[in-house]
Amino acid sequence: AAIHLGWVDQTGASLRRFSLIKRVLGVVMIGGALFYLWTAGFQPKGIEWVPYEESLMTEAAREKQPVILDFSAEWCEPCLIMERTVFRDPMVVKRSRHFLNVRVDFTVPHPHQSALMERYDVKGVPTIVFINREGVEERGLRIESLVNKSQFLEKMKALAAE
Repeated sequence: AAIHLGWVDQTGASLRRFSLIKRVLGVVMIGGALFYLWTAGFQPKGIEWVPYEESLMTEAAREKQPVILDFSAEWCEPCLIMERTVFRDPMVVKRSRHFLNVRVDFTVPHPHQSALMERYDVKGVPTIVFINREGVEERGLRIESLVNKSQFLEKMKALAAE
C-alpha cells in the first residue's frame, strides 16, 4: 500500500506538494512496517508448557518434582495478558525450568474437564495450582486472577523452598 500510495498511484501527479506528501507518507508507512517486522521477531520465549496428562502428574510426584498447573483458555483476557507479560519474563522463564509446567487448555472442552475442575477445585480461568514435591497442592500459593511477574515469582520461590 505504501509503494502504491507513494509511487504507483498517479492521482494528483500534477500537484507537486500533494505528490511529495504522498511519497513522504509512503516512506513513513514502509518504515513503520519494517519496524513492526523487526520487533515482532524479537518476542522473548516463554514458559514451555506441556499439555495435561495424568501420567505426567504421577511421574512428577514419583520423581519429587514440583508442578505448576495452569488452567487457561484463549478466550480468557487475564490469561492472555499473563501469557504476554508474566510467562515471557526472563526471570520467570529461568525459574520455570525447575518445575514441570503443565497447562490445561479449556479453549476447546477438555475430555476430562469436569473431573479436573472438581479434583483441583477450579471455579474458572485463570487458575494456577502449585503442587509440591510430594504431589500435594500448596493451597496458599494458588492463583485465581491476573497477577504480575513479581507476585508469580514469589509463588514460584515459595514452592521451590518447600
